[in-house]
Formats: sequence, C-alpha cells, structure tokens
Amino acid sequence: MKTKILKTVLAIVLLSSISCTKGDDIIIVDPSITSYEKQGSWDCNQSESCEDVYSFNFKKGAKVLIIIEDVSGNSVVATKVSKALSDINLLIDNDTNYLSCKQQDEDVKYKTIIIPEDGTYNIAVARDWGKSAGATGDYTIKITSDISFIDNLAISDDTINANYERKCVIDVILLPL
Repeated sequence: MKTKILKTVLAIVLLSSISCTKGDDIIIVDPSITSYEKQGSWDCNQSESCEDVYSFNFKKGAKVLIIIEDVSGNSVVATKVSKALSDINLLIDNDTNYLSCKQQDEDVKYKTIIIPEDGTYNIAVARDWGKSAGATGDYTIKITSDISFIDNLAISDDTINANYERKCVIDVILLPL
C-alpha cells in the first residue's frame, strides 16, 4: 500500500512540475508545401495505356504549374488534372480528354492553371500506348503553386485507363524546357 501511495505522490509531483506558460513555444506541424517533385515510372501491359495518379489538396485560386521531365523509354506523356478522373481536364477547357502533344521522350511544361475551388485534385501522368514504343518508361513530375497545398500521399501506380482518349491543344503547352 505504501508503494502505491508513493508512486501516486511521485506521479503527481512529476505532472505538476510539467507546465506550459504563455511564453512557451508550441510546435505546430504544417503538412502543406508549395512544391513537389517525384521520380515516377510506368510498367504497362502491352497494348494498354497506363497512368500514375497523384492526389493533392489545393486551395481555390492557387496558380499551379506542372512539369513532366526526364521522360524515357520511348514514352509519350499524356496528362489530366481533375477532381475525379471522369471530370473535365483543367488543362483543357470543357474537355475530359487527356492532353498529349509531344513526341517520344519529350519533356512537357504546361501553362499555369488556376484551381477553381478548394478540394482534392488528381494529376494523372499517363503513358500513351498508341504513340509510345515498348511498355516501360520513367519521368519526373514537378508541381509548384503560389498557395501552399497538401500532398495526400496517395499514388495509384500503373493503373490501366480503359477510357483513355487524348487530345492535343497546342496553346496550353509551353515551349520545350
């Protein structure tokens, strides 16, 4: 019984010695970022377009720049930015198609897009089977924003896109890097 009382008193003394005062620094972890870079790769089945899908939380009005570079494996990149992959591609006004205008192993830099509303957005980086050679390739995705955003750490890797349709709209592609 004495041991239990002694342990209780000791715990109270220790807890009472730990205190926060108004001047104490409080560390707040902010998961938001203003830039993102990741090396990715495709390993698609023969005769199928596949994609890697990245998920981010963006704020309304954010100006977002997307660059896909270091493309290899005779790959042609096609890209889509949308809340749901069946939604309109923010890179192409009023269109649900993937944007693809480059040749094999060419890097791409898109014009800055403005996020229309707060929320989770998916960025699909597809490998266009019809224009690529072979079934594998590598790339680096770079995303920057003027307003901080959150990486949802959700990546769908080498997903087959059964409803893949591409479109080339030159005015949303910037000059080669």
